[in-house]
Amino acid sequence: MNQDRVLLNLIEEAGFSQKEAMVYVALLELGWGTISEISKITGLKRPIIYVILEGLLKRGHASELPNHKINTYQAIDPSVISLKLQVVAKNFLDMVPVMKTLSRKSNNSPVISYFDTKEGILNAYNEVNNYTDAFFITSFSRIENFFPEILAEWKKYYKKKITTLTSRNLISDKKEDVALIKEFMQITDKISGRILPELKDYNVDFAIYGNKLSIASFNKKPFLIIITSEEVIKTIMPIIELAWNMGKKIK
Repeated sequence: MNQDRVLLNLIEEAGFSQKEAMVYVALLELGWGTISEISKITGLKRPIIYVILEGLLKRGHASELPNHKINTYQAIDPSVISLKLQVVAKNFLDMVPVMKTLSRKSNNSPVISYFDTKEGILNAYNEVNNYTDAFFITSFSRIENFFPEILAEWKKYYKKKITTLTSRNLISDKKEDVALIKEFMQITDKISGRILPELKDYNVDFAIYGNKLSIASFNKKPFLIIITSEEVIKTIMPIIELAWNMGKKIK
């Protein structure tokens, strides 16, 4: 199969399963095609393609062409899917304030969320991009080792202004971490960093954004905990600010 992995990943992010993305891209390449032709491009077995096409047809992502002796299919124009996603995204964003009110506890007690899967931890990290400012005690190289290519994705977000997050980053004096944050600082003025050598032996990442404190460990059994509490943030911020002021500025 010679399908572009980057393109397939992008389509999967739009809500397609891996095999649905393969079939959809195959139809785009063919213009229109039969089960046999799709099978040749994707390497998938015919019975599986029948099932996948049934789902694509049901969701309006593909159509069956009439007046053909052999069942022939065509992919919907990608711009139609793009428009659908924009509408869904807008509707979802409009409902975010409502959903947040549903999640609040009436007694104002802290809410603790726990993640121990790679996908869950990644989603928690990307949630920060929805905020305007954040504070990190972190290691960029450690994050990249756990999530290959994630830093490249974040750089793309800043270049394309997908995120407007302003962040302060307190790091150790490890060469790789200093080099990585300098790369970000060249891309955007929304990221600043300071060096605190004492962090060299730390293996835990901290992030503060909004009324949330996240604590992440990337050891053999990775996990991430998010504590949602204005009281906790109000208590911990003076300590964080003290550590920030002790750090050496990165230029």
